[in-house]
Amino acid sequence: HGNASIHVVHNHPLDKRRKGYWKWGNSRSSFDGNPNVDATIMPLFTRYQPVECRDVDSNFCNDRVSTERFRPYEFYFLDNNDDDDGIMIPNNHTQQQRQMQQYHHHYHQERQYQTLLSTNDKELRVMQKLRSTTKEKIKLCFVGASHSRKMTQAFNKLFVDSRTADIIEAYLLDVKFPRSVDADFIRGNILHWSCTKTIIAIGQWAASASKNEKYSHIPPISFPDFREEYRNMMKALNDLNVSGVHLRSIHLNPLGDLRFKCPAEDYRHPSVLEVYNEIIRNLTELEEFKNISFIDTDFIIGPMWDSSPDFCHFPPEGEIARAEALHILETVLFGSS
Repeated sequence: HGNASIHVVHNHPLDKRRKGYWKWGNSRSSFDGNPNVDATIMPLFTRYQPVECRDVDSNFCNDRVSTERFRPYEFYFLDNNDDDDGIMIPNNHTQQQRQMQQYHHHYHQERQYQTLLSTNDKELRVMQKLRSTTKEKIKLCFVGASHSRKMTQAFNKLFVDSRTADIIEAYLLDVKFPRSVDADFIRGNILHWSCTKTIIAIGQWAASASKNEKYSHIPPISFPDFREEYRNMMKALNDLNVSGVHLRSIHLNPLGDLRFKCPAEDYRHPSVLEVYNEIIRNLTELEEFKNISFIDTDFIIGPMWDSSPDFCHFPPEGEIARAEALHILETVLFGSS
């Protein structure tokens, strides 16, 4: 019903990953650039798409699929120049309700310990550092499908807007399954294009039940098989001595109608993708893969997990994509993860 919510269990301490948070503000809206925002704080019930609401214009459906609830929220980075050892962080939260209201309350208690940077301030700082340290053009290669495509667009928009497109550019290397990143793919793409940094995120197609005729016979990939495919991919990258490889966390998807059916027709449920992410994280912690890092953007995506307009992708021009791009850029170039 309209007040449905979902809890996702985390098996890792929050204090290792929290780099910022979403904050309610009644002065403007960063979420989609619409300044006409009601100043009243409203409960953030989980957004979902009932099975009878695809392409239906009705009060019942609009109330459940609308993204209006997210508009008053702005993202703030915690200033990584601060001394993190002085931050008091609750460490007893192993179960987090994926609602921004709870995140806001949780982090509001910590504001006195840290300096906050708006996305505008963060962009200014990162781009100034980029210009002052870059000696030759940087090629960022994003390996994945539609989510990586949107991210590539977000990065290139960021570079154009900040007038750094002359020294850095993002490229998409399209692939749908981890098993496809084999020696031939690596030689013909990552090495062929001389990627400075390679950011890989492959998991959406693995968990979906595709209607695409080419892939419709392929069932969702089980957790053990997903681990094996990712491990083989990482081994292939190591065998070819590919440097500068980072594995990005898979974006969580909202409860669209195909995931909401019983039985489901699409298995990209948040709880499934959470396990995929834990598998990827655990692989990067193995000694044999110590040169491959995991970039966790859950502190940005997690609170907004149910906000993507099409129940899958985050718009390249939106606040979510921009915040994620800045965090990834800072991490892969300056090691600020």
